[in-house]
Amino acid sequence: MRQPPLIDRRTLLAGIASVAGGGLATRPGVAADAEGAQFAPPRPFSFETLIDKARALASTEYRAPRIVENEVLDRIDYSNHGQIWFLERYGVWREAGEPGPVHFFHPGKFFKDPVRIHIVEGNAAREVLPVPDAFGYPEGHPAYDLTRAPAYAGFRMLNKGAYTDWLSFLGKSYFRSSGPFDQYGLSARGVAVDPGLASPEEFPRFSQFWLEDRDPDFLVCALLDGPSLTGAYRFRCRRPGDTIMDVDVRLFARRDIRRLGIAPLTSMYWYGENSRAKSVDWRPEIHDSDGLLMHNGNGEQLWRPLNNPPRLMTNSFVDKAPRGFGLMQRDRSFDSYADSVLDYHKRPSAWIEPLDDWGKGAVQLLEIPTDDEIHDNIVAYWVSDDPMRQGTERGWRYRLSWTARVNAGPERKRARVLATQSGTGGIPEQARPAATRRFVVDFEQVESSGIPQDSLPEANVSVSRGRLLRHFVRPVSEVRTWRLIFDLEADGDAALDLRADLTWERRSISETWIYQTFPGTWPNARPDRGAEN
Repeated sequence: MRQPPLIDRRTLLAGIASVAGGGLATRPGVAADAEGAQFAPPRPFSFETLIDKARALASTEYRAPRIVENEVLDRIDYSNHGQIWFLERYGVWREAGEPGPVHFFHPGKFFKDPVRIHIVEGNAAREVLPVPDAFGYPEGHPAYDLTRAPAYAGFRMLNKGAYTDWLSFLGKSYFRSSGPFDQYGLSARGVAVDPGLASPEEFPRFSQFWLEDRDPDFLVCALLDGPSLTGAYRFRCRRPGDTIMDVDVRLFARRDIRRLGIAPLTSMYWYGENSRAKSVDWRPEIHDSDGLLMHNGNGEQLWRPLNNPPRLMTNSFVDKAPRGFGLMQRDRSFDSYADSVLDYHKRPSAWIEPLDDWGKGAVQLLEIPTDDEIHDNIVAYWVSDDPMRQGTERGWRYRLSWTARVNAGPERKRARVLATQSGTGGIPEQARPAATRRFVVDFEQVESSGIPQDSLPEANVSVSRGRLLRHFVRPVSEVRTWRLIFDLEADGDAALDLRADLTWERRSISETWIYQTFPGTWPNARPDRGAEN
């Protein structure tokens, strides 16, 4: 299988640096406010007219954006892009003495696609036009070779009274929020087209934006355009605290789509407590997210720790009317990462909650091997059983929360998984058996479980293949957890799936832990590691 290209995190992290993007040249007769921002004449606008625009666009042949002065933009790499600054007087909705709230991104090597940005007031919108001096460059910067004002590449929304931003749209259909800790981490996308297939993945883009200040909400509408589909999006964003985005999506297919990922989340997982063998760096753990949390339509709560697998893996979790899913950063301890610069313990979690019935389908988890933290190698999204065919249109509504919570969705008073670890199986002071692995899963103790003091829950453990040698539960009183321990014997390079939960009086009291391992990569794998059980 041909591996899809990795998403370089450098291209995404550029969107959170203290840089911004620019505008278009001044034209005669264009209105300008006192701070210097310039606008085209107003034109009628509503979300309904945007839907009509996307529908009409889908009936035409796709036209790739024209990249102006491509050779110069190629020289504005990640490092050069981070040296550009935006002149705040060209921001919109700016109050006297304030730096924000909306700044624009300059194009560069990784963000070449031009976007058009409009400001909505009432039932009309005015396009924000570029001005030649909206950006500052250090001496000798390649941007000085541009012969015209650069088109915008995206925008960011600043925190009140600060130069830090809490919302950013930059690159294709990517967007992100810094969440309650003002620390960027994982990203979201408008849509995923053919992710994880042998053919190259398609990356449609937001080509136009319409921004509206509806205090306390910030409204973003966007036009999606790509070879396979078009779309109209409305994001109703609000804070403080968690960033909440109510998303309304309408998609129109230009052609049949093999795999359509709805509400995709993109993150990075290099290694964690469950994959210490990959920890070539000095830091104990490096990841933006450590697990996929799912609340399915049957009321089950599932936790799938993330992997950095030996090869590309796509896992599907079949569901009907899902209640929510998300990529979570549950481990909030600084000591787990020991990184005082990148602050991985502050990375937000992202939780998707459908606002209508999504029917039958599956949450899919795409995991791509990586050997560095610069790559976003994790993708999670919803795939409907009802595929999109040429000429059809579909709609989805969901709430996206950028949150500090280690859990999400409705509280079900279930013991959540706190940690997943593994090592060589066997018994101390005895010869360690070959092809055996020990798994240790810690669950929080919850008072609502109904378990009497000094009693222990039982564990259900199942494996897709191999031989379960022993399993038991013991308390860890120092941190009030129940620890599930089991040994597994297995051979072969094929993936092996594990599943476990805790029960009391025949009822489940915990999340369902699901995990994937590769016996051929175990340090004590048998020499004939290609053999299957």
